Amino acid sequence: MQESINETFTYNIFFKSIYRYLNIPVTILFLLYTFPLFVVPKIEFSVYFFATILLIAVALMNRFFFRTYKTVPYLIVADDNKLLLSDFFINRGVITVHYKDIVDFSGGFLDGRPNGLMKFKTSSGDEFGFYMRLNNSKKLITIILSKVNKEIYLSVLNKLGVKMEDVNKKTGQKK
Repeated sequence: MQESINETFTYNIFFKSIYRYLNIPVTILFLLYTFPLFVVPKIEFSVYFFATILLIAVALMNRFFFRTYKTVPYLIVADDNKLLLSDFFINRGVITVHYKDIVDFSGGFLDGRPNGLMKFKTSSGDEFGFYMRLNNSKKLITIILSKVNKEIYLSVLNKLGVKMEDVNKKTGQKK
């Protein structure tokens, strides 16, 4: 008989604060550097160029954070059939994702970024993710991969460069 799964995953307070609020002081700092550049008595091209670079950096950074706010839950509960995602920065309530509805699993170490965002997409087109700084994130990955469709599991193994023959040899299974 297989053991029942009931695990809760969350971030420690330091990383939760960074992922939620770091863009606010950085944006303020960049804007403080930008505004004086527009009131300089002697206007030169380099001043406008530098100000434009700072404004583009602010826009790109905030775009990244707003996307993170919509896709990263700060509390994930995994059980035998589903994931319960909650505590988003932008309140989305509790979202239920059944393992059978996951159609893609990518990002993070699968794309060569050890601390990057691990993303999974559902059949309804929603995308969610978590960072490897999530407490016990490897266990969450293991749970998800053990419950998703075989095609998704095999695609992850393929991304990792693992051949199915090697897996079968190690587990003693035949084709």
